Amino acid sequence: MGVEVTRRTELAQEFLRQVGVTFPTAEDRKDVATRYGVSGTPTNFLIDRRGRILFRRVGFAPGSEAELEAQIVYLLERKRPAS
Repeated sequence: MGVEVTRRTELAQEFLRQVGVTFPTAEDRKDVATRYGVSGTPTNFLIDRRGRILFRRVGFAPGSEAELEAQIVYLLERKRPAS
């Protein structure tokens, strides 16, 4: 899920449409960004069911998506019971 923090919702929605974002986004009405210490955008978090931050990355550079995917795979594999 994405959280829009600019307080310029219409502009943000237009940007998301232009870049083809397919995941849900919501306006940050409860200061989630402040609570999680967001210092730049984009900031990516992987958060477990207990609300613990397992991974955090600020910014974007080519290859960032591969790093995020690798973290997801790692965390999913770590959580699987041994067979």
